[in-house]
Amino acid sequence: MGPPENGLDRGTRVAFCASQVVAWLLWTPLLVEQYRAHPNGGVSAYADLSFSNVVRVLGSPFDARYVDSLEIGPLLGAAVMVTASALVAHAFLRDRRPEQELVLVLAVICPLGLLAGSIIGKDVLLSRYAVVGVPFMLVVLGAAISNRRRAVGVALLLLAVIAAAIGTAGSHQEDGFYPDTRAAVEHIDDGWRPGDLIVQSTSFGISYTLSYYATRDLPSGAIIATGGDPQVRQATRAGRRLWILTLDTPQSRATVRVPGGYEEVRSETLEGTEPLALTLVGPRRASAGRGSVG
Repeated sequence: MGPPENGLDRGTRVAFCASQVVAWLLWTPLLVEQYRAHPNGGVSAYADLSFSNVVRVLGSPFDARYVDSLEIGPLLGAAVMVTASALVAHAFLRDRRPEQELVLVLAVICPLGLLAGSIIGKDVLLSRYAVVGVPFMLVVLGAAISNRRRAVGVALLLLAVIAAAIGTAGSHQEDGFYPDTRAAVEHIDDGWRPGDLIVQSTSFGISYTLSYYATRDLPSGAIIATGGDPQVRQATRAGRRLWILTLDTPQSRATVRVPGGYEEVRSETLEGTEPLALTLVGPRRASAGRGSVG
């Protein structure tokens, strides 16, 4: 039986779906291992169930870098994608072309799957997790733009271009995005002395980028420790200075106590989705040289 006049034959559709299943099966061992190590991906601050995160996932092709406020770009992008999906769904119901149904399912299954995962308690509402569905989302958008009503298609195209322009501009801003660990390392580097120790209590996502920038920009051998690390006690006994980095909240600050016999030398607040507090402490001048125990 040859291909139908209005679409792909059944064998082609089955083969396409089978290739997607094979790709998922190959990825499954890595998925299981990552889930075992980090059930919520270490990104709960940016991927929890919230209106802004739902919007960003629905409008994944147009999402800019993460910012702490929901701006017009993601809202417009989500509206464009929801409208496009509705138009293609309507076209399928009208024409019954199987390839329209297939592409639509592949486009929406990823954001809807992430939403379902978030509803059951997993913090996965992040647009970068939806990136696998973006090519299909863009095909759906193209199909919606080329629908029979030219005025609707032109309006949708214009809105898509505006959303893309806003997202592109947002992605090239210099500040206001993730917690600014790069700036924290720059401040540390400006005042670094041999023997200094970095003490941090933030989160998995922040400590990862902190380690990256510290390895790249600080002198070789710079050490990053947590509040309860024995290296902190050893450093305070030796009277070494400490760079303390926490989230800028009372709860996070309380997790790293300034050692007895130490005083604040300088402090900075670094703005971002989660502001960071960077404080340099050292032995009090009266006790400098004697060392102290934290």
